[in-house]
Amino acid sequence: MSTPNNSLQMIAYSIQNLLTLKDDNQKIHFDRLKLQVDIVANELRLGSIRQSELDIIHNTFTDEFLNDSLVGHIIRKPYGYNEDFRITDAIHDNFLSDDYPNWDRLIHASSIAKSIKSRKEYFKNYLTHKLNKSTTPKKMLMIAPGSGRSLLELYKRVNPNLKTDCLDLNKNSIHYYRGLTQEFSNQINYINESIHSFNVTEKYDMVWIEGVFEYMDDVTFVNTLKQIQTYINNDGDIVISNISKKNTSKNIMEILFNWQCTYRNRLELNNLAIKSNLKPSQINIRKDAIGINSFLHIK
Repeated sequence: MSTPNNSLQMIAYSIQNLLTLKDDNQKIHFDRLKLQVDIVANELRLGSIRQSELDIIHNTFTDEFLNDSLVGHIIRKPYGYNEDFRITDAIHDNFLSDDYPNWDRLIHASSIAKSIKSRKEYFKNYLTHKLNKSTTPKKMLMIAPGSGRSLLELYKRVNPNLKTDCLDLNKNSIHYYRGLTQEFSNQINYINESIHSFNVTEKYDMVWIEGVFEYMDDVTFVNTLKQIQTYINNDGDIVISNISKKNTSKNIMEILFNWQCTYRNRLELNNLAIKSNLKPSQINIRKDAIGINSFLHIK
């Protein structure tokens, strides 16, 4: 194998061209870049390219690009992970940077962006239906709620008789969605702590987790789910989202954006739930409207 790999060099060259071209001249070059990414993804699966060699691609981007675009933010991971609060809110707002809008459109057209938007609607619809049927106050734990946009829109829609604890290890995330949801601060509590060290003093009616478990391996998934089961009361339920394997943007995400997820189908989610000491009768797996997200419902 040559060093660096010719396919990687081709992508690096395409990136250099795209960073200098004006918007009107970019489409054909983006189409070519996508084909080159598919070739590299296949070579990576076959073992002719090592994961570490992908740095050749990411090092091609200029500092200006990395600092001024959504793609650059995702590659840099300034908060330690791809799907941070700024990215999720930028996706909800369809944000485009001034200098690199076509690069940002790659994000908005991706399956991960569609999954983030779709699970927000699923969250609002499910909770609205559930809360409208209830005549008693409810208490929910929301783990790592992204930007807080889902929670804000839920409260604006129904202003529910609902107390929510938001648990997040990242102080920057808490600061962001505390500001976003300020008008409902009397109903929302913010806790800067890890899932595993969290001390529950009062059981919850619901635990909601989205955009978390697809970044866990199977062992961590099982251990974390066992822990979360201790957080709910006897009639409580847990809902966990996980992006499915129907991700047509997988190659772009992994090769170009350096964005890794663990995709799971219904059978895999069911098996992991069983390994977490749950009975089949407690497990219900649903899809969102566009079929990208799976939701593991546990009662």
